[in-house]
Amino acid sequence: MEESTTPKTKITVLDYGYLWWNIPFQHEKKTFISKMTTENGSQYMVIFLVLNMVPVLTGGAHNSAEDKIPFAIVHDIFIPTFSN
Repeated sequence: MEESTTPKTKITVLDYGYLWWNIPFQHEKKTFISKMTTENGSQYMVIFLVLNMVPVLTGGAHNSAEDKIPFAIVHDIFIPTFSN
């Protein structure tokens, strides 16, 4: 797991390993780095080691801006709820 999530390159400004993105989320001046797999249509598995949390989000928003809704759920609900 450690080897596959360790950044190997950057795509745009995000670190990318072997099929895993390292995506930062900001909350109350803290940065929470997620290890995330993605699939078109809002299918996400997110690992937050520091929070002991692995949310899995599924959806059917293929080729749509709505496929980013899980990012808002993680940022606006999961992190504030489980980081305190």
